[in-house]
Amino acid sequence: MNKFLGISASSRVSLLSKQRGAVSIAAALSMTALMGVGAMAVDVGNVMVARNDVQNAADAAALRGAGLLYTQGSSSPDFSAMNNSPNGPVYTTADLNTPIEKQDT
Repeated sequence: MNKFLGISASSRVSLLSKQRGAVSIAAALSMTALMGVGAMAVDVGNVMVARNDVQNAADAAALRGAGLLYTQGSSSPDFSAMNNSPNGPVYTTADLNTPIEKQDT
C-alpha cells in the first residue's frame, strides 16, 4: 500500500475532498482583514493631512501676529517715552564682554 506520512492514498483523497471550499473561506476572511487595514491607512493619511493643514494655519497666524506686534515705536525706549518717564526714556543694554568684578561687602 502506498503511504505518505502514515496516510494511505485513498485516505488522502478522502481528506482532500472534505477540504473543498476551505480556501475560499480563508480568502474571504483575509480579504476582509486586508480591506480593513487599507481603510485604516487611508483614514490615518487623511488625519495627518488635516493635522498638517491646521498646523500650517497656526504657524501663519503666529507669524502674522508677531509681525503686527513688532512695529515702529514698540521698543522699550518708545514705551518709556509714551508713559512720560520723568527723566526721559529708561532702558539698559548689556555688554557681553564685561568681566564680573567682585564687590566688597
